Amino acid sequence: MAEEKFRRERRDRAPMHTYGRVMMVMSIVQIALGMLLYIGNPEVISRVLLFCVAVPALALAVLAAFMWPNSLAFRNTVRVVLFGVPLLVMGAGVFSAISASVYNPDSSPLYNWEMYGSIAVQFTQLIFVFALPALVSAASFGAGIDRVLLTVAAVIVTACNAFIVFYMTDVMGVLDLTVDHLVIRIVYVAVALVFAGMTLVPALGNDPDHTICKKD
Repeated sequence: MAEEKFRRERRDRAPMHTYGRVMMVMSIVQIALGMLLYIGNPEVISRVLLFCVAVPALALAVLAAFMWPNSLAFRNTVRVVLFGVPLLVMGAGVFSAISASVYNPDSSPLYNWEMYGSIAVQFTQLIFVFALPALVSAASFGAGIDRVLLTVAAVIVTACNAFIVFYMTDVMGVLDLTVDHLVIRIVYVAVALVFAGMTLVPALGNDPDHTICKKD
C-alpha cells in the first residue's frame, strides 16, 4: 500500500515528458504566429481584450501542470470555463445573425451570417488558441476526457485559423493581416493541422495507469 502510494505521488509530481513538451512548444508557436498575423494588431484585437484572455489562460497552463492531478473541482471548473465561454460566444454569434435577419428582412442573410459569424469565430479562436497550453498540460496526465477536449479544441482552432486568414481576408475582405504573406498563412494553418493530428497520439498521456480517470 505504501509503495503504491509512493508510486502514485511520484507520477503526480512527474514533469511533462518529451512528447508533451513538443506539443507545448507547438501550442506556443501557434500563439506566436497568430500574434504575428493579426492577433497582435490592436486594430483587430484590442489590447484590453488580449490581456484579459492571454494572461489568465497562460497562468492557467502553469497551474494545470501542478494542480491538475490533485483537485477534481479544479479540473471540472477549468473544463467548463474553457469550453463554456467559447460556446456562449458562438451561440451569441448565431443568435445575432438570426435576429438581424428576422428583424431586418431587407438585409442579406448571407451578410448577417458572415458579419456576426466572423466576429464569433475571431473570439472563439482567440480563447481556444491561448487555452491550448493549459489543455496540453491537462491532457498530459492521461485522462480520456482531457485528451478529447484537447483534440476538439485543436480541430476548432485549425478551422478558425483557415477561415480567418483565408476567407475573412481574401473573400470577405474585412480583415487586414499585419503580415499578409501567403507562406506564413499556409504555415499557420499547417502547424495547427499537425498539432491537431498530434493530439491523437497515445504518447501524450504521461500517466500510464490513468489514475485521474479513476478519480473522475
